[in-house]
Amino acid sequence: MAQRSKARPAIASRGSPSGREKLLGHPARPVPPVSGRPWVLLDTNTLYLPLTRRFPLEAEIHRLMEGARIGVPESVHGELKRLEARGNPHARAARLLAERFPMLPTDLHGDEALESLARELGAWVVTSDRLLRRRLEAQGVGVLFPRGDHHLTSGPRAPPFP
Repeated sequence: MAQRSKARPAIASRGSPSGREKLLGHPARPVPPVSGRPWVLLDTNTLYLPLTRRFPLEAEIHRLMEGARIGVPESVHGELKRLEARGNPHARAARLLAERFPMLPTDLHGDEALESLARELGAWVVTSDRLLRRRLEAQGVGVLFPRGDHHLTSGPRAPPFP
């Protein structure tokens, strides 16, 4: 009786793009392992801050959480594309900003996708949405939110910074 090889077979080249690639226009990047540097996820509304208020978003995240990895859920990319198609004035620039960061695949949409990914990765979330912020904090997820024109802060119930 022959033993099965434990080596993984090579992945064959795909002839046609997957449904996700068709939807997004490019393949989703795989999510790196949870260990190591903390993840910070961006909500759609925070991608508008650098465009509308000259908010130093990336610098503020790194000021508070040095070495953090910034990621954008796939659902946020989709939402920005829909807003761009509807003629939203800053949606294209926000989408281009989002594309600078790794896209984190998810099958969920909207706030549910952000909540799920944050719990799964042990990530912090940057959002201006007060209701989302309260829901995340109730689940023990760390939340950063804009305070004034140029600063991010965390709420009183936030876990300690990693």
